[in-house]
Parts: sequence; structure tokens; C-alpha cells
Amino acid sequence: MLCVLSFYFFYMKQLIYDIEVFPNFFCICFEEYSNDNKRYFEISPWQDDRDALIRFVKGNVLIGYNNNMYDNIILNYITTWKRSNQDIYKMSQLAINGTYDDIKSYKYPIGYKSIDIMTMLFSKMQRVGLKELAVNVNFPKIQDLPKHFEDDVLENEREEIKKYCFNDVAITKYICEMSKEKLNFRIEIEKKYKIKCLSKDDVNMGVALFQKFYTDDTNDYSFIKKRTHRAYIDLIQCISDKVNFKSKQFNDLLETLKNKKITQTKGALTYSVVYGGVKHNFGTGGLHSKDKPQIVKPADDEIYMDADVDSLYPSVLINEKACPKHLDPFAFLKRYGWIKDIRLEAKKEKNMFISDTFKLSLNGTYGNLINEYSWLYDPKAAMKITINGQLMLAMLSERLTDAGMKVDSVNTDGVTAIIKKKDLNKYYNICKEWEKHTELSLSYDRYHKVFRKDVNSYIAWYADMETGEPLYDKNKRAIIKEKGFMLTEIKMGKGFDKPVVKKALREYFVYGKDIEEYIRNHDNIYDFCMMQKMDKKFTALHGDEILQRTNRFYASDSSSAPYLYKVDADMNRGHLLKDSGVIIFNDYEKKKMEEYDINYKYYINEARKIIYTIESKQLALW
Repeated sequence: MLCVLSFYFFYMKQLIYDIEVFPNFFCICFEEYSNDNKRYFEISPWQDDRDALIRFVKGNVLIGYNNNMYDNIILNYITTWKRSNQDIYKMSQLAINGTYDDIKSYKYPIGYKSIDIMTMLFSKMQRVGLKELAVNVNFPKIQDLPKHFEDDVLENEREEIKKYCFNDVAITKYICEMSKEKLNFRIEIEKKYKIKCLSKDDVNMGVALFQKFYTDDTNDYSFIKKRTHRAYIDLIQCISDKVNFKSKQFNDLLETLKNKKITQTKGALTYSVVYGGVKHNFGTGGLHSKDKPQIVKPADDEIYMDADVDSLYPSVLINEKACPKHLDPFAFLKRYGWIKDIRLEAKKEKNMFISDTFKLSLNGTYGNLINEYSWLYDPKAAMKITINGQLMLAMLSERLTDAGMKVDSVNTDGVTAIIKKKDLNKYYNICKEWEKHTELSLSYDRYHKVFRKDVNSYIAWYADMETGEPLYDKNKRAIIKEKGFMLTEIKMGKGFDKPVVKKALREYFVYGKDIEEYIRNHDNIYDFCMMQKMDKKFTALHGDEILQRTNRFYASDSSSAPYLYKVDADMNRGHLLKDSGVIIFNDYEKKKMEEYDINYKYYINEARKIIYTIESKQLALW
């Protein structure tokens, strides 16, 4: 269990909790993090536990999911006055649909400490609902609210709502346990740097740390409310003198950019340049090549090298002095450079706490340059960084191509290339000259093979830097990097879509295993599952049965397995999985694999489609 959290809050219980609110009913469920002790409180026509509830929560740590913007507000509202169920329901609606002014008096915990797992795990644009996350982490029971929140609760419905609420608590507790390293990480940062960050995501925690350093350096707090807004940005003022090209293709782009003024950063760098047979796509988010599906393997006289820029955007920020106009440039750049140097030193010394902490500060600072709600906001500073980072990376691609080397891919902060073994010293010399010119540094990896679906979806198999032999770990498993669609490890909040297919592709490409044999012998039913969260304007229909909004299911070859549809208000229906009937698997049931009636052919065909895409394109290359 989370022993560090227990030590940090020595005299406090850590309580996982969730609430439910209806017009005539309120309940709140708790479970201690360190054991299975549970408590239930209710305010309704049949029960009034408000006084006991207030005494229970006082002085403890409450851990929830989206509780900072909902559960805490309702709880604080209840503790400040004797509220009726109608009052509580109205405040619930204000917390969901109202303005900040409606809830600001009840936003901060009263008499207890609070941790929000949702805001800790995900930035605002990445947040997902608790039920989606439950599918993501293979939680046994996926259950939506058993009745509409606008309806009154009947006395005989209370127990079902209580069970539902405790299931949400169990999901939150499970996610909390999975996230204990992140929680402990934040506890250590709070203790060491005295900043409040237990409920902050990685980016906001990094920004908060830099904010503390900058405040300490300047002894000034006024910058918090400042921003630099710009009517337009003249890109010629952003482009570094270090950027230069030899080819007409890249010079035409450079000239276009120097003559361009922009009024917003979104979509400002939508350009493409084809050079050496590689399509370089420039965008506000980074430089990417247009890569075809294929298997990339160097010939016997070749080496497959990957050169990645160390801390690309932080380095460009420092080198180009991309300081927001409203901040002190000396203090800003000195402290930011210090963070970068300490981070790289800590990384070399394997001090991952400092390395990871300061990495978040570096990256979070850059990301908030285009966040108008942040004290770092200055879109021109952001454009200086992204435009020079991409152009400088394109310079490396051009130089390698001009030297007769085959650039294979360009992706955000790196360039992969196929080079002749005899040209290895030439390759390193080109890279060193580029490093000296741009004041950036490179790190290198060597690949044995890459199995690529596209630029952002691939399996890269590492090779020994000296011999080129494929690398294996102590368990004789290939040392690989998986990305995008080919990633077999499920990431929280990143969706859930039949992981068995991706695992079968890894086994096929890397280890030469038969796809059909692997899938038919796979023994984890969760890996065959998919998830669908229905938009409010649609209804999920399984045959003739109306389902809840969030559903977990798998393809089945049972003759009794209906198809899954989404139906709109006009009763138009569309397939959610047109190639197979499905079994809804919202409630886990342990069986022998042969008893699940899995449609193995569906999964085998899905895997073969990807294999065909990659291997047929590969054959077309020859």
C-alpha cells in the first residue's frame, strides 16, 4: 500500500470516496486506502447522517476522481449549513453547469485535505471519465448510474445506488494503487520544494516548480497576472540566424516563412517539403515525415542509426533566448538553463527523482507559452522555439541526404538514417558539425529492424552500437520500442481496443510466431475486449436491448450473440462492430477460455490486415 502517503499524513486517514446526488437523495461512500474498512452516509427522507459525516471527514485526506470540481464542492456546501436535498441538488447542477462564481465559495476543502486522481493523471485535454478508465485498467465491473440523476429516488432503490457508489470507490482505489508511484513522487516534491502539487498533472506540476524558482529568484509576485498578447507575429523575427539550407526546396520554405505574419499559432506551420524522397511535414506540434508502412532492415554493409536531439525545445528556448516579454529575461533564462543542466547531470548519475522532476519543469514551461491562462503566455516565444527546432532538424536531414545517406524518418526531435558502414565516421562528422552550428546535442541509437505502420506507429528493435547484433534482455526478450498503434502496454486514459491484436503483431514481427496460433492460445479474456462510450445523442443497442452509455464487449462467434449498434433520435442505426456479433462484458465472469465463445477469426483477420498493409508495401518497394 501507499506507505509514504501514510507517513506524510501521519495522523490522517486516507479515504477513497465518491458521492451521488439526486433531487431527493444524497449519499457518500468511503473506503480506507490502507484496508477494506468502509463507511456510508446518506441525506434523504429516510436517513440524515450529515452531523456524523462532518465529524468523520474532519482532519482526514479525501481521495477522489474529479472531486476537486464536483464532490468536494458538494461536501463543502453541506458542511457550511443545514442544507435540504433540494439545495444539495441545485448546488450539484451548479457544479456541473454553472460558472466559477457559483461555486467559488465551496471550491477549497473545509476541514480536510484533498487529492484528485483525475487531475493528477491527466491534463485538461486528456481527461476521461471514470468508467472509461475502469475499462482501461481491466476493472471487473463497468456500471453506469442505475437511474437518471434528475429523477427522485425511491426507497427500494437506495441499496442499488449505494452498491453503484461503492463500485466507483473501488475503481478509484484500484487506480490510486496503480498510480502510487506518481502520488509518492508528488509527495516528495511537496516535501522538498514546498509546492502544492498532489492534484496537479505532470505539466502543471512542472510549471508550479518553475514558478517557485522564478519567484524566489526575483522576489516578485506581480508576474502571475501578466501575459503578453500579440495582435500578430512576424515570423522573420522568430527565425534564428543559424538556420540555413543549401537546397532550393528548403530555401523556398524558409523564404515563405520569413515573409509570413500570423495572428494565431494554431495551424501556422502547415507546410511540406519533399527532399531525398522524404516528405517533411511541418506543424505547430513538431516536424514529422510521411512514412510508408514497411519493414526497415539495413543490408549487411549498412547501419541503421537514430539521432535524437537532447532536450530539443528546452535547448532552443535557451539558445534563442525565447523569454516571454513580460518576464525578466536574465532571471528567466538563468534559472531555466540551471534546471536543464541539473536535469541532464542527474540523468547521467541515474538520480531519476531529480531528472524526472526537472524534465517536467522544462517541458511544462514550454507548453504553457501558448496557454493564455498561464503566467508564461507569449505566443511569439513559443513560435521561436517550435519553428527553429523544426528547421534545425530539417537542416540535419538535408545534410545527411546531401552526403548520400538515406534519411528514413524524421519525427519531432530525431532523424533516422540508413548509412553505409564505410561512411560511419562521415555520418558522425556531419552530426558533430551540425551540433556545433546549432548549439544542440545529439544522442544515438542503432536499430536492428523497424516494423512500421506509419511515422507514429512502429516497433523499433534495438541493436548493439558496435556489432549491430539485435539486443535482448536477461529473459531473452527483444529490447524494443513500441509506439502508437503498435504499443502493447495499455496506457491509462489512452483508450482500449483489443490488445490481443497488437500483442500478436509484436510476436509475429519480432519473434516470427504464427498469428493464428498466438491468438487462439491467448488466455487473457480482457485482451480481446473493446470499449465504446456512447455520445449522449445516441443510444447503445445490443440486439433489441438498450445498454448503458459505457460498454465493454468482445467479438463472439456464438449464434446467439447480437450485433452492437448506435441509434440516433430518428432511429437510424449504425454498426459499432460490423464484422461480428458481440458479447457485452461489463461484468467479468471467470471461465475457461473456450467457454467465452470468442470469434477468433475476427481478431486474426484484424491482425492480418495490418500485416498485409506493412508487408505488401514492403514488397512494393522491391
